[in-house]
Amino acid sequence: MKIISIGNKGIESVLRYSCFLFLFSRGLLYVIFDSPYRALLWSEATLAPYLEGMGIEWSYYADVSNPWICALENGIGIFLMLASFCFLSIKPDEVRRWKRWLICAAGTFTMLHVLLVYLGHNREFPVLPEYLLQGLCPWLFLGYLRYFSRDRCEPWSKVSPELLLWTKIALSCCFIGHGLYAFGWPYQPAYFVDMLVRCTQLEFAAASFVTRVIGAVDIFLGVALFVRGWERVILGHMFVWGMLTALSRVLSYVIVPMMWSNWNPWLFETTVRVVHGGLPLFLMCLYPTVQGVGSEWRALWVRLKKPSF
Repeated sequence: MKIISIGNKGIESVLRYSCFLFLFSRGLLYVIFDSPYRALLWSEATLAPYLEGMGIEWSYYADVSNPWICALENGIGIFLMLASFCFLSIKPDEVRRWKRWLICAAGTFTMLHVLLVYLGHNREFPVLPEYLLQGLCPWLFLGYLRYFSRDRCEPWSKVSPELLLWTKIALSCCFIGHGLYAFGWPYQPAYFVDMLVRCTQLEFAAASFVTRVIGAVDIFLGVALFVRGWERVILGHMFVWGMLTALSRVLSYVIVPMMWSNWNPWLFETTVRVVHGGLPLFLMCLYPTVQGVGSEWRALWVRLKKPSF
């Protein structure tokens, strides 16, 4: 059964624009809003021992560090914004490799972002799987880049099963991590419930219960993605659900309360999450064209058993 078909070039465009919106928005948020680098560089418990070892008092560091922390955030943000355009322009057969290196550097920053958010949230486990998809986004793009083609009719049939598997694992982790928080482990973030209250006008207690149900659905989708034969249906639900959760920022803080001055930063808090729906759409459209679908774990096991010498 065909759920959606957008053509081979359309499949490529979904991946390109999803990655572009994510990385451009992440960089812009660094510039106009904040970043986890500030939380790390202003963590007295983390940095004070090192500063004291260099003969620098924490009070002095706190007074003078803000300008260069801002410069660091802005520099990384501008770099990510510029690197994001490589997603739109890079071709698999380019001789010059600087665009690949820019995407690799951006991927290093996105993985570092995941680590810093994890540390900034007191090492709460669900943060790691929730942000893993964003951290891996540039690396997954490079993995699929070799299968891009200028020929609109050329199929994606040779995409490696292992690459499909890693994409599914990243998607599954994202939904399970988000679902654990929504369900209430280790706690239910108040702003999750607040967004639902703003959109639906439910009482807080009722919205908290609905958020738990949403969390259970997220966890179910993350697990069911690996059930053979269900993949495209689950990916379709992930696409819709990922887009809705991304749009909930704009809906709850801008559109429903009609507070149009809140477009900044909530518009970019939405676009940075478009990849949560874009990657499921990409994979859902890709599945019918790929040979060996359903054998991803077996292909990985064969690869691991193969001797390396």
